Parts: sequence; structure tokens; C-alpha cells
Amino acid sequence: MKPAIQSAPVGGRTRNYRIGWVMSGLVIAFLLMDATMKVLALPVVLEASGPLGFPGAAMASYCCFARYSMPRRKPRCSVPFC
Repeated sequence: MKPAIQSAPVGGRTRNYRIGWVMSGLVIAFLLMDATMKVLALPVVLEASGPLGFPGAAMASYCCFARYSMPRRKPRCSVPFC
């Protein structure tokens, strides 16, 4: 009788793992593109983001990009960022 539990490939590189990396890469590329366009202050970007209430939020975009692209780490305590 064959075991019901299948082992994962060596190194944990499953199909879903790779799809997750690709999706994260696309999000990171979009955040970087968005922040760069806001820093360049293109008229199209300023006109589109003005009614939304974010006319020049380039620094916030770069912070979102930096935080999202940082790898997660194992928490050492219950206090965030310790």
C-alpha cells in the first residue's frame, strides 16, 4: 500500500512557491514604477492622483515598496519591529 502523504520536492520549490515569487515580483515592479513616476512628477500622474487626495505621495510609495520587498523574518518577541 502506498503512503497517503506525498513528500515535497527537495528544497521546497513547488509550483505554488514559484507562482508566489512571480506574483510578488509583479507587485514589487508595480510599486517601484508607481513611486518613480511620482518622483518624476509627470503631469499625467499628478492629474490622475490629485482627485484621489495623493498629489505628491512619492515618499509613501517608496515606503510601501521598501516594506513589501523586505523578506519576512521570524518574530523574536510579541512587540512589532523588535
